[in-house]
Amino acid sequence: MPLVGCTTQHSCGNLKTVESGHVLSPWVKCIFRGGGGQQVTVGNHSSPELKNSAVIKSFNFGISDGGECKITIHDQMGSSLHVFLKNMVKQLQDQQDWFIIIQWGWTKSGCPTPPPSSISRRHYLQLRYIETNFVQGKFIHEITAFDTMNLAVEGGYEPIIGEDAAYQKVYLKDALQKLFTEEPYPIVTSVKYCRLNKSTGEVQCGIGFLEGGTGDDVGKGPKSAWKGNSANKLETARRWIAPWVTDQNKTFVMTYETLVDGGEVIFWERPVFDCDEVATSDFCIGTYIVNGGADTPVIEFNPRIKWGFAGLPANGGNIPVATVEDVASPKNKAQGVTHCITQSRTNQKGAGQVISIPTPDVARAVAGPQATGIAMDGQAKQIIQDSVWIMDSGIMADMTIVGDPNLPTQSEGVILGKTIAIAFVNPFHLLPHPSGCGDWLASPPCNEVLSNKNWLIMKLSHKIEGGTYTTSFTLRLISPGFDAGLGSPIGGAPDGATIS
Repeated sequence: MPLVGCTTQHSCGNLKTVESGHVLSPWVKCIFRGGGGQQVTVGNHSSPELKNSAVIKSFNFGISDGGECKITIHDQMGSSLHVFLKNMVKQLQDQQDWFIIIQWGWTKSGCPTPPPSSISRRHYLQLRYIETNFVQGKFIHEITAFDTMNLAVEGGYEPIIGEDAAYQKVYLKDALQKLFTEEPYPIVTSVKYCRLNKSTGEVQCGIGFLEGGTGDDVGKGPKSAWKGNSANKLETARRWIAPWVTDQNKTFVMTYETLVDGGEVIFWERPVFDCDEVATSDFCIGTYIVNGGADTPVIEFNPRIKWGFAGLPANGGNIPVATVEDVASPKNKAQGVTHCITQSRTNQKGAGQVISIPTPDVARAVAGPQATGIAMDGQAKQIIQDSVWIMDSGIMADMTIVGDPNLPTQSEGVILGKTIAIAFVNPFHLLPHPSGCGDWLASPPCNEVLSNKNWLIMKLSHKIEGGTYTTSFTLRLISPGFDAGLGSPIGGAPDGATIS
């Protein structure tokens, strides 16, 4: 399908079209590794080890900062229930051994030569819940599996890292490595720190903090004794990193990669763009045309728009360092993001929830009298980041397409910076014309608000049910007045409309 007019203006990457092939059929396979490698899939040969008495009827897998999967299985003999129970995580110490493996895709036929099948990569999750009904002489099981770090919210972390008999303080990166890869459980196999390189659009790992270290230790963050305080591992990590920024003065966001056997935690540099920073299309994975006819894979596109101010931290203040007034934080009031006028107290007076957080001890040790200002600025960026994910503020949209199992995953930045381009073709209808004949055109042909190169991918899910396979996106545009100045273009992109 050729790109013309406004479709060309709002495109980047490859044009996304429907899957090739004359006949396509979706499939999904689940391997229960803890139950001896038994598998359940779709079709007539669905579960060889169970005499094909169990079959997958529906499948839903979603990723955001982690992964979750729900699978509905019909079982004629009830024998699969024993397999599920053997694979459930029944104590934290065993969690590393009880992964289930999921994979899905399209099988295709064509004439004279069928095109190659389209297959996802393998994802590793842990079975946590089983809901079973016995209806009309058969069992209907709904099993739910999560990433490993879902277990973390059900436990606590007590150790103090860096406060041994010799009082050997440790760098923040080393403390986080120990937190996630060593007991107590749950644990993962590796921890990474990554960003999307603005020059190449590629994933760049090994990045560091602005603070900390010399030589080989540059970027490891501040040195301190890091306290667990019996909070769970995720809360502990968020508290430790909250005041500290990357070497490009942005925040880190935690995600979990389900492609890694045993699990991997990735600290991604903040995905949304700071203030009036110019966005780039180098992170674009492709262009989707909405209302583009039979060649486009888009099935539904549903935008929603809301300006919410609860996530702008310009209200309240921190407790000052000792009793000394911090010159970087006049009267100890929350200043918002100080380097960005649109997110600062100057431009957003009274916005957001009241912030009153004691300055961390490590900030006092590193920054002295400037600690309150540094901590508040880092915490303000973290609050804005969290509000983007939780509150759905700004210009959002849900889009459903014909299923695509080859989309990128967490380790490729799909949730933390990757974008898609949308060219929204306005609906055509009969308009009056001075000639007396109707004019069968849309004016303008492209929707100037919704067409944009920089729709950020916030969530992604794959659903297979009843012989159909769809993929759904939750999308967001950088929103003037929240992420950027009110006069900035929507999405922070040259092709974005201005609304001031």
